[in-house]
Amino acid sequence: MKKNRRKTTKDLSGAGATNSPGEVASARRVHSGAAKRESFPAPEKSRQSKPKLWGAFVFVIIVVMGSYSGILQNGFVNYDDDKYITENDFVKSGITRDSLIWAFSTGHASNWHPVTWVSHMLDSELYGLKASGHHSTSLLLHISSAVLLLYCLVRMTGALWPSLGVAVLFGIHPLHVESVAWASERKDVLSTFFGLLALVAYLRYVEKRSIVRYAVVIVMFSLGLMAKPMLVTLPFLFLLLDYWPLGRIRFSPRQNNDGKRPYRDWKPQLYRIVREKIPLFILVIASSVITTIVQKRGGAMGTLDAIPLLYRIENALISYVSYLTKALIPKDLSCFYPYISRSVTTSELIASATVLVALTFISVRAIKRAPYFFVGWCWYLGTLVPVIGLVQVGEQSMADRYTYIPMIGIYIIVSWLVYDFTDRLGSRRFVLKVIAAVVCLTLVFATRNQVTVWRNTEALFLNAIRTTKNNYVAHNNLGNYYKFAGNTEKSDYHYRKAIQSNSEYEKAHHNLALSLHAAGDLENAVKHYEYALGINPRYVMVHHKLGVAYAQLGVPDRAEHHYREALSLDPANAEVHDNFGLLLEGQERPMEALEHYQSALSVNPGYNLSNYHLGLLYQKQNKIDDAIRYYSNAIKLNPGYAQARNNLGAAFLQQGKYDLAVEQLEIALRLDPTNTKAQANLDEAQRRQNDEK
Repeated sequence: MKKNRRKTTKDLSGAGATNSPGEVASARRVHSGAAKRESFPAPEKSRQSKPKLWGAFVFVIIVVMGSYSGILQNGFVNYDDDKYITENDFVKSGITRDSLIWAFSTGHASNWHPVTWVSHMLDSELYGLKASGHHSTSLLLHISSAVLLLYCLVRMTGALWPSLGVAVLFGIHPLHVESVAWASERKDVLSTFFGLLALVAYLRYVEKRSIVRYAVVIVMFSLGLMAKPMLVTLPFLFLLLDYWPLGRIRFSPRQNNDGKRPYRDWKPQLYRIVREKIPLFILVIASSVITTIVQKRGGAMGTLDAIPLLYRIENALISYVSYLTKALIPKDLSCFYPYISRSVTTSELIASATVLVALTFISVRAIKRAPYFFVGWCWYLGTLVPVIGLVQVGEQSMADRYTYIPMIGIYIIVSWLVYDFTDRLGSRRFVLKVIAAVVCLTLVFATRNQVTVWRNTEALFLNAIRTTKNNYVAHNNLGNYYKFAGNTEKSDYHYRKAIQSNSEYEKAHHNLALSLHAAGDLENAVKHYEYALGINPRYVMVHHKLGVAYAQLGVPDRAEHHYREALSLDPANAEVHDNFGLLLEGQERPMEALEHYQSALSVNPGYNLSNYHLGLLYQKQNKIDDAIRYYSNAIKLNPGYAQARNNLGAAFLQQGKYDLAVEQLEIALRLDPTNTKAQANLDEAQRRQNDEK
């Protein structure tokens, strides 16, 4: 039976068989100091291997599509989809000169990922705001990555079946649903797609080293980094793959010419392989610097004061093992996992550390017999480093999306271990195949179920509340959902639950304050606004809303203070400028009010309220021509602006232009038949019009 297995391996690789499937990649490497061509196992381009390989590709496509078919019925969710798509004017406008300039210059959403923005813009160009179109693109990228992963592994190792196992696990594991089904997480599937294209290019470069082939690696890697900077670990993965399965790094001793003392010649070899990756490491450094700057400016990077280093290390240890647990038993998956390191027990920390040390020890001990174990384990540990929480970005303790690339290492370990094990089973391999089929079907159904969790906002956050404890983010976002649905009772309940789960969560205080403010409970609204500011003194919208609340409470000094604070933090906020102008106008400071109205329009020409308020101000000053100009601007931007038409009609009436006045006032009444002022102005305009006749 073993003989047959080795024959199959030879047929697939075209490079000869090795002593075990785990070492199949080390077979036949042609290299000399002067040569530029290296070879490694490749699928035999024969009639026998091609059907198997193409059949494997088709199988991966079918099984992944079957797992994710429900994604096309999903909508957008109010979890960053507004920032990335539904309320992003640049994305909604599609591919334009202005949108492309914005994509490469913005730090919006605390990230610099221009390729991701361009991808969303292309979708908007093709599908508008049809969610199924955006989801279909993400699914296509995910399927393509699974196929590329299969191709690369077969190309490197010559072993079809374990490679197929890795690709299938990658394609259908429920942990990856978040990356595929969340429209805002396009950056995950897109960066991985380009990362695998970079790997394909790297394999071609290893086969025959040339500047052109290396340039393709750099281009693909650059595009991947500009989709999501988590790809910074790719050059290190290349080094791992250089050891196994490419066999470019060998640590085994060789004999001296006299045949007596062994010596090791791996240092020059390793130096050359590391040196060739220097351009890639330069890109890594550049991407890391840009990402750090953008995330700090966006307030996404947590400080050591907020989360001390000890808590971060504890959380990292727990998360490494938690990801493994969820890979083995994918249940209770959530879109957000609250930060829980402060409640972690010593026994949990010791257990997690023990698991990690034990697996690391095993991988090192097995490095000769099972090099895939060492490579897969280092792949997992290394690719999680940027997102394991030592540098805290965001509020989560861990996230399913962070496993998208790292879990490939675990899939490699599992698939090759099973492949090695089947060599010893003989006729019992049939049992193992049945077990593999059951596992595959179980994962397919689990993934299909997890896809439905992302069908809408309500389902997403209800699931998060069900599967986690004290999930303040889920409660807060569910509150927002019910607020926009007009159910204030439910929204306030979830805002209060969010505060109960985490009293230091300023967004929940802000949102509850907004709800109380809208209901007219100004005093309690102010209390929650102030509490939110105590947590985050740089919260622009809270300063703004406190200004509005204090103005309504008749405390203009406090209102002015908060308006000025808001503008010091965000000088380009048109709404703050406009509301500050109203406050100043009410204090008989018209020139200062005028300045802020004009500032609002200078930073946002489409902010129509400032056109209207400027018209009112000029009309009060009896500057009718200026008033008419701004009222006309307001109507041009919004032809259905009934009050602006009424005031424009009144301005024409003051100028004795009765025909124009009647025209505007009649339109105003058609738009708003209950407007008594418009009716009175129309009666007066018609009376004077008749008097003239």
